[in-house]
Amino acid sequence: MIRQSVRRALLVGCACSVLVAMGCSTSGHKRAARAATSLGKARAELVQLRELSNEVLVKLADLMEDAGRDPKREYAAYTKAVGRFESRAGTVRKRAEQIKARGEAYFASWGKELEAISDAELYGNVTRRKASVQESYQETVRSMALTAESLDQFAPDLNDIKTAVGNDLTPGGISSVRDVGARAQAHGKVLIARIDAVIAELDFVEDMLAP
Repeated sequence: MIRQSVRRALLVGCACSVLVAMGCSTSGHKRAARAATSLGKARAELVQLRELSNEVLVKLADLMEDAGRDPKREYAAYTKAVGRFESRAGTVRKRAEQIKARGEAYFASWGKELEAISDAELYGNVTRRKASVQESYQETVRSMALTAESLDQFAPDLNDIKTAVGNDLTPGGISSVRDVGARAQAHGKVLIARIDAVIAELDFVEDMLAP
């Protein structure tokens, strides 16, 4: 549903151009559709990334808490969780770049189409509409960039812990990474908060702009 609603929201500006400027170009329609599809996919991927981030934090806590026992089971669960997290994180990074690029192409195309409008008042109305949609889209792009920044802080700690403990799978080895583990927990919580912010941005765009 989010994909369909966001698509309708982003296409509404192009629909305005159809009414007042005798139609958007075919390439403009395609760029709008690609931008909207990226947003819809991004939301689903972010929901998955949030779930995987929580899973990693739980498995990390289990590994740290069981330092006095045989940690093989907890370490195996942790490494699997990190692998799943990294796979989804890579997808989200690529999606953030795609959203930015497709948004730039879409709004450039939209702005060019509006140049065909001769009525000054109408031109002012539709350009304000475009600016409103564009600002909402760009806010999502900014939130995605912050999420990518958090990924770059969180992921290295997870991998450092995996490598260090993998080479010293003992209670002492686990104890030696406690400080990094605590830092990873803090970075993970920031990441989840930023993911929530992006999802909220996407939901806001849907509620505000859906026709």
